[in-house]
Amino acid sequence: MRVAIYARLSKDTSGVSENVEIQIQETKAYARSMGYRIAGIFSDNDISASKYSKKPRPGYQTLLAAIRRNGVEAILITEMPRLYRRMEELLEVIRLAEQTELKQIIALDEAGYDLSTGQGIHNAISAVNNAMLESRRLSDRQKRRIRAKAATGASHGGRRCFGYEPGGKVLRESEAEIIRWMVKRILSGGTINSIVRELNDRGVKTVGGRKWEHSLVRQLLESPRIAGIRAHGELRYPGNFPAIIAIEDWELLQFALERLRRRFPGGVQLEGRRYLLTGLIYCGVCERPMSGHAHRGGNSLRVKRRYACHKIRSGAVTEACGKVYRMAEALETFVVEATLDLVERSGLPVVVDPHVQDAKLLLQQYQKLRSRRSDLRRDYATGFLESEEYAEARAMLESEIEDVQAKLSRVQPDGASASLIPPGKSVREAWDEGSFWWRRMFLARAISQVIVKPHPRRSARWRDFVFDEDGIDIIWRG
Repeated sequence: MRVAIYARLSKDTSGVSENVEIQIQETKAYARSMGYRIAGIFSDNDISASKYSKKPRPGYQTLLAAIRRNGVEAILITEMPRLYRRMEELLEVIRLAEQTELKQIIALDEAGYDLSTGQGIHNAISAVNNAMLESRRLSDRQKRRIRAKAATGASHGGRRCFGYEPGGKVLRESEAEIIRWMVKRILSGGTINSIVRELNDRGVKTVGGRKWEHSLVRQLLESPRIAGIRAHGELRYPGNFPAIIAIEDWELLQFALERLRRRFPGGVQLEGRRYLLTGLIYCGVCERPMSGHAHRGGNSLRVKRRYACHKIRSGAVTEACGKVYRMAEALETFVVEATLDLVERSGLPVVVDPHVQDAKLLLQQYQKLRSRRSDLRRDYATGFLESEEYAEARAMLESEIEDVQAKLSRVQPDGASASLIPPGKSVREAWDEGSFWWRRMFLARAISQVIVKPHPRRSARWRDFVFDEDGIDIIWRG
């Protein structure tokens, strides 16, 4: 009888077996003792057959190809779990047994399985069911161990984490300082892409010695570990390892990262686009906040930044008029120049507004509003709310969310100075050297609102822009 030997080892932790050679030697000896002709030897090393494994099994796929060529009458294995722990794979071989010369699965420690009889198929299915059950039990035990370990704050183990020494109990201060720099950069209005470029330009490597990529930086900054938190699924526990940044800064960082993930019209993610006037600019018709977005006007292929009052309708309620918009570059330049001129002429003391300092309270409010929005959608989906009730409630809730987002966008990162103008610097020197966050704080301290009126004069010019300065009202803070 022509037999195909198959051997598999999930992971050799004992060091006893050199790959899968022990299984192969055992099955070869058995085949010779039974007078079988070995049609081929197929193996997969360090690969699980469990449903939880995502690795392909190239040796197994080659075995199936040999069966389809009618070169195999039996599969010879040491035990059934080496071949299968997934029912769908066994069913595929049972179908092949109906179409090819394959008739048996022979296991050294069992009676074997005759795939030409109903009883043999039943026995094979039972064996795989038992293997699946054992695999699930192993998985459940492992999950319980990890969960119990997480509850003590202990690390999951594995590869060393960036910012920590091996074992995860001691900070590697040189790397921890880099993480703190990343956090400050994001909270100051920077982007992940700019961080990636600078890290690679400076020759900073990942734990694995690789260059940094966008996904690696985001994964690192989203990890609760850097705030001293041990995460397990949705659960959070105090870690038994030192934090690199304060929990309040980490929560504020997650808000900033979420804003960077937003998608603009056309589905294109434009993380690097930033809008100085977010939270300050309002529509002169409906008095709703205006927001920045990417705009491709007319036949132009060039994407430009623009502020617009976005018209949104929900049922019978219109949430914004959608009648007012301005190109961002001209509007921002005009507002910045007007603000700098005012501060220079009046000597306005530009200090941080204490009413937007408490990031923790704002974040809690933001999270509650998002939870209410989810509850509102569920109530509408289940029929608890009619469409008009849902639209009205959603409009009110979105307005509250926008207000909190505007305040959060002006929150001062931890440790920043209350004075926005450094000693010995002029207002314009401070502006030129200031970060994106600093500039937003500067404008928010001086400006209460920027009102954009509809129907600007198309022929109006201001500096090098087609721009109607009479269509803009700036309401200054007292």
